[in-house]
Amino acid sequence: MDEHALFCFKCPIEQPYIKADAPEPVERDILIEAYLQDTMRVDPGLLCHTHFILILDISGSMDDLLEPNKTKLQSVIEAGAHVIDGLKGDDLISIITFTNTERVFCWAEPTHSQESLKARISEIYQYPRSSTNLAPALKKAKQKLAELQSQKKDMATKLLILTDGQIHDLEACLPLADEFHCSGIDIDTLGIGREFLGEEMERLTSGFMEKLENESQTIAVFERSLRTLQNTIATKVKVELDPTEGVEIRGIAKISPDIKLMPYQSRVISFENVDRNRRYAAVVRTLIDPAPLGEKAILTCTLSFDIPKKGIIEESIERVVAVHFTNDPNKYREAPNGEVLHASTYYTIALRAQEIQENSGNTELIMRNLKLIINRLKKIGDLETMARWEAVKDDYIQKGEFSLEEYNKVSVSKSKTSTAYSALPPPEVTLNDGGFDDGLTW
Repeated sequence: MDEHALFCFKCPIEQPYIKADAPEPVERDILIEAYLQDTMRVDPGLLCHTHFILILDISGSMDDLLEPNKTKLQSVIEAGAHVIDGLKGDDLISIITFTNTERVFCWAEPTHSQESLKARISEIYQYPRSSTNLAPALKKAKQKLAELQSQKKDMATKLLILTDGQIHDLEACLPLADEFHCSGIDIDTLGIGREFLGEEMERLTSGFMEKLENESQTIAVFERSLRTLQNTIATKVKVELDPTEGVEIRGIAKISPDIKLMPYQSRVISFENVDRNRRYAAVVRTLIDPAPLGEKAILTCTLSFDIPKKGIIEESIERVVAVHFTNDPNKYREAPNGEVLHASTYYTIALRAQEIQENSGNTELIMRNLKLIINRLKKIGDLETMARWEAVKDDYIQKGEFSLEEYNKVSVSKSKTSTAYSALPPPEVTLNDGGFDDGLTW
């Protein structure tokens, strides 16, 4: 099958013309964008079997109240029951708890186990609770996944960690999280309660991170994560970047469906499981050395992916990004690509939010960055994300200090991008006679 009928893969550059033999290197942003073609999105037969893994903190602090008459642990267990209810078809669910050690409540249980799992889930209340050591649970999940994946080749896997505080063995967790990420498995992080340390857990997070403040929000996020996983068609989706001589990658930021700075040294952008309703995008910031007149390829971008239900494994699509060195001022003074400038705004948000994190005592810098983020979002019309950042700024002004709780709000906010950017419109499906089929859209 033609790989171009599978994915839409685009790599527009901010401005393709550069003054020939410019006196110094020139910075250019490149938007990397990938999403499934409509012909793929509308076929329910391509949806992967799914494996939803919950790794739940049951340390002693989980007995603290989250809201009146409801502890954190009660809220989490009830949310877990809703996830079990949401299983369908050939879905699998696993729940591993962690405190000073790990305990497997269930592993790869199928849909027909729903009622027995819900009847037993209150057993977690009786598990012994102590400190917050996550690494044993990650090791257990890694071990059991290795055994399972040798049998299940068409499975999309999501790993969700929920904790309420500081992980005591964070350094031991980092290489394990990296192994999950490299194998194409998302790790999402949920923080529950005021003590959650977002800046620490972000180091483990390859997907989204969110702070939970009540039971209804906890249920909603669990259900959203499951729905997203159940919409997966492509797995192990990543873009490899190969710059040419004289081109330096200065930074990479995912911008959709989450905003997240990435270690650009790896030169790999991993999107893992691809939801059929989502646009996946990143911005790559490059520095291009001067060159004489003519066209020059600056970056090769290779999208690779599996589509398990079609038996497509390690398929790839290649795009080459080029610039033109010219002495025509009408060319190198042309307006930049508006789509790329729009995307670059989210890159700026990620950079400024990191600067806030690293300078939490610098009032002037924090206010300057908050205002810059809000103004940029207003300029591109993303009022949804702008409102979240305005709430962060107002709270900061009221308190007069940048507290840990305030940081957590910023950390959570920066991992969001607007629905307007990340969600694809419903596909247009026409019948053979040219009519429009509403039954195949959503």
